[in-house]
Amino acid sequence: MDGVQFGELPYLELDDHVDACAYSPDGRTLVVGITGRGITVSIYDTSSWTKTYSFTAPSLVLVQTMAFSPDRTRVVFGGNDGLVRLWDCASGQEIFIMEGHSLKVNYVTFSPCGKHIASSSDDETVQVWDSQTGESLFVLKGHTSEVWGVKYSPSGERLVSGDRDGTIRLWDSETGEPGVVLQSSLGGMYNLAFSPDGRWMASGHAEGELQLWHAESGEQGPVLHGHTGWVTGIAFSPDSRWIASSSRDETVRLWDASTGTPINTLSSHKAEVYDVVFSPDGLKIASGGGDSKVRLWDVDSSLASSVEQQDQLGAVWKTVYSANGQAILTASDSKTVKQWSSLTGESRPPSIELSESLSDWSVSYSLDGLPTVAGTQDGNIRLWELQEGGRETAICNLAFSPTGHRLAVGSLNGTIWLIDSQSKGLITSKSTDWSIEAMSFSPDGHQLAVGTYRSIYLRNLQSEERAIKLRGHTELVKCIAYSPCGDWIASGSYDKTIRLW
Repeated sequence: MDGVQFGELPYLELDDHVDACAYSPDGRTLVVGITGRGITVSIYDTSSWTKTYSFTAPSLVLVQTMAFSPDRTRVVFGGNDGLVRLWDCASGQEIFIMEGHSLKVNYVTFSPCGKHIASSSDDETVQVWDSQTGESLFVLKGHTSEVWGVKYSPSGERLVSGDRDGTIRLWDSETGEPGVVLQSSLGGMYNLAFSPDGRWMASGHAEGELQLWHAESGEQGPVLHGHTGWVTGIAFSPDSRWIASSSRDETVRLWDASTGTPINTLSSHKAEVYDVVFSPDGLKIASGGGDSKVRLWDVDSSLASSVEQQDQLGAVWKTVYSANGQAILTASDSKTVKQWSSLTGESRPPSIELSESLSDWSVSYSLDGLPTVAGTQDGNIRLWELQEGGRETAICNLAFSPTGHRLAVGSLNGTIWLIDSQSKGLITSKSTDWSIEAMSFSPDGHQLAVGTYRSIYLRNLQSEERAIKLRGHTELVKCIAYSPCGDWIASGSYDKTIRLW
């Protein structure tokens, strides 16, 4: 491409940061997304550069709850604005927003097949959504106080929801028809769990009791007395034989799921215990607490503490086993994510300290086994896959070639990977000095435009020629779009300008 001259055309002076822009297929319209006090979308007529449409929505949302899809490819968020948002884990892009609740969303969950999403809210309703389209399928009414929890049965055929007054309702998840209504005398319900075999439900209550219910009939089973504080977590073993519960009374308790008989009490934590989980093989329990400890317990040895993890920073409120049971992921209130060997308790990479501005976050393992963090930062939802080496390798941009055969992946550390989307093989990788803020393939797929701080790089994908560098912006280049013919490039920047090249 030597000798080709790139000229800058007149540009639009805008009011704030430009975060996204795209040409219409016929080139007659340019759509611009701006982030300032809100999220603004504007549409311009490219023949006259006059604005033909503009829409603004508030951008700051407090995320109350989140859940990963069964295949770990998507994550759903519920906010204090009553909205439910679905995001793609690979691209880090919002797929759609589900509107329906009038008050804050307390809990979200995917159905076991991943096709539906259920959400509960302070508006005393449960809503069921199509996870492929965002369409509201049912609004389930009947609760008379805030609905704190909602869960699918293992078969996905039923939903159970519980509210602040202790009422538990069952629903047909396919039709939305109400089923049995269960009334607990134990007060406010804050946790729900189904046994994997579908025989039992367990509810955890504010005064420390757990109530077992026959899942088919709704009849009350045993009440599990022992905790003296709020039940913070409930977990059934994979074979449905045992129940483990955690509480603010600083203990973890193990129960016989069929009889409710207490088996043992773990009292080694020195502060409130926030989470408890069984290993995939059911042989161990992991618990995390406010004493900054993750403790591993051997079920077969009557819960004699087998391993105590020592150097966690901050109160541990989330513990997750990997699919093969060999690693545990922990999250603490000091914004630290750590991975541990479930056999020895030794720390394993990665160990990540997240930004202090990150809030309302959760952790899980992705489908390919990588630790994944989802949360909100500065009013925006963000996703990370954490890799060895102790760095956040946040994927901040992805772009498919026009044929779909190539995928460009850009990261915050300035690395660009070009991947064969069919074989999943790495074609090449390049590095820049700045984070990758925007990428776009040319219409013929032969060129990749990359936006960074103040600059745009044009890379010839058919040769190893040095990238052409376009200068002109004075801030981060946040979006790039080629015209349909490929002769022009539009770029938008935090310097409040759109430039044509």
